[in-house]
Amino acid sequence: MILALFTLALAAETQPTVHPVTEIDFEELDVTALRDGAPITLITERPKPNFPPMLKIRTNFDDQTQSEVNEVK
Repeated sequence: MILALFTLALAAETQPTVHPVTEIDFEELDVTALRDGAPITLITERPKPNFPPMLKIRTNFDDQTQSEVNEVK
């Protein structure tokens, strides 16, 4: 029990200090590098993608009509 009170007292006393803003200064560090590889070009226009239709739309019902007429006869 005494250990629990002692732990709570220490926890109440120590509060972490957190700085609101961290600033990193890179003025002393000068970095230069060469880029190896393919040249990079900016693409501003792209062709519109052409996707095939997901459903086959029927425009002719002649085959179905003939089979239904034969069923009715």
